[in-house]
Amino acid sequence: MPDDDVDYDNSDIIWNVHMLDLPPELLIDIFLFLVNWKSVISLRLSCRQLDAIYQRVAPLVLRNQRERLTEPIKKFYEFLVRLRLPPDQLRIPPAEGWWNTKPASYDDDDTRWNKAPFALDVMRHLPCVAPLLEMWCNETNIAYRSTVCNYSEPTTTPFDDAPLSAPAHTICITNGWDGGGIVFILDTMTGLFYELWAEGDPPSRLPVQEYFETRMTMLENCEGVFLPRRDVLVLRRRQKGNWLPWEDNYDSEKMEKEGEPVDAGRWVDSEADAQWVRHLHFKHGWPGKDWDKTACLRAIQEYIGRREAEHNRTNPDLSVAWVTAETETG
Repeated sequence: MPDDDVDYDNSDIIWNVHMLDLPPELLIDIFLFLVNWKSVISLRLSCRQLDAIYQRVAPLVLRNQRERLTEPIKKFYEFLVRLRLPPDQLRIPPAEGWWNTKPASYDDDDTRWNKAPFALDVMRHLPCVAPLLEMWCNETNIAYRSTVCNYSEPTTTPFDDAPLSAPAHTICITNGWDGGGIVFILDTMTGLFYELWAEGDPPSRLPVQEYFETRMTMLENCEGVFLPRRDVLVLRRRQKGNWLPWEDNYDSEKMEKEGEPVDAGRWVDSEADAQWVRHLHFKHGWPGKDWDKTACLRAIQEYIGRREAEHNRTNPDLSVAWVTAETETG
């Protein structure tokens, strides 16, 4: 039995071990589990011995680092297919990437391709959501007026229009368009994902996996809802680049009793519209196993049709102007 009068030291024992004294197998594991590409480069540059260890498993490290960035994006796009996107609009790259060599139009003097090798490798393995009709098509937006950049055929991607695309280690994931559109930027060195809203609003910045997990949670709760051929309606508010706390007062019985909103004086863009579309999602089983995507999208489209018909009936001058504008730009 231990002597109660003896004062035992229960503090942790600290062992000082030089990294180069570790077995090569452990050093390889360290490279494989580094959190971002910047850490890989830093460790390689620390000494020749560690760089030699890296060279033994370089392809595996490259793949691991690349998948840390591309897999969360792929998972998010698959989530959007379950929520609203047509399945055939999701394009998944082959194992070797979209293109094995530099595209035919590549020119060393072309600043559109001034990308670091790792950033180019990530671009080659990015999934994409192809627009149904034209580049700026709300039908396949993944956020507010935000269209996915298509790198499956890189010579067709408007790099010149992509904001913040110049830094060699960054990739523009989406193009924001027509004022206020959200731009997604991926930093391949740090693994951080930037969401840029309207000019002057500070961008949000999170690790890519955390960002998309947060965004999917918000969409599961319908804190923002997509409208076919129209803008995303956001219920949760932002302030200085951060989302404000969400107070959910949803009551399905109350929504059904009150019925869909009628507001002939404005387009389908009010908070009441967003709440009703949110209700339609829950009514059709979202996000559970009974989710009926087809029926829900049809119900939303029918609701929008009724709202637009009432608006056009009571505002004939505005409806004529809207049709004329669509014809001129279509």
